[in-house]
Amino acid sequence: MRNLIVKHFFLNREFKIFGKMVKVKRAATPTVIAFFIGVLLQTLLDSHWIVTLICWIPFAIAIFLGFFYHIKKPVKYEELASWSQKLQYLMKPDSIGTYDETFPFGREYLSEVNRLKKRREHYFEGKYNVDVAKGLAPTWITVIGALLFVWFYS
Repeated sequence: MRNLIVKHFFLNREFKIFGKMVKVKRAATPTVIAFFIGVLLQTLLDSHWIVTLICWIPFAIAIFLGFFYHIKKPVKYEELASWSQKLQYLMKPDSIGTYDETFPFGREYLSEVNRLKKRREHYFEGKYNVDVAKGLAPTWITVIGALLFVWFYS
C-alpha cells in the first residue's frame, strides 16, 4: 500500500507538451478523481447527511495522502521506484523531508544525480510531446466530470 501511495502522491509528474516542460503534482490525479466521485455520488444519491459524508471520504483521504502523509511518514530515497521521483528527491529543497539514511552522499550522490539527469535528457530529448495523457489527466477528468454532472443534473 505504501508503494502505491509513494508512486501516486509524492512529488511531481513531469511531461512535455508542445515542446514545453510542465510539472504537475502527482497527487492531483487521484484527488481530482476522488472529488469527481464525491460530486457524482452526491448528485445521484441526494439523501441523508450520512450518505453525503460517506461520498466525500475518498476525497478527504486523497487530500490527506497528497498533502499531509509525507509529513507524518517521510519517504526515503530507497522507497522510490520512478527515476523521475528519484531525481526530484535528490534535487529536493530542504522542505521535502527529514534526515534520510538511504540518501546517497559524496561521489555516490554525484554519480546518481548525473545518471538520472542523463536518463531524463534521453527520455525527453528531441520529442515534442511526452506523457501528455498522464500529465493532463486531472484536466481531462475535470472536464469529463463537469460534463457528466451537467448531464445528470439537468
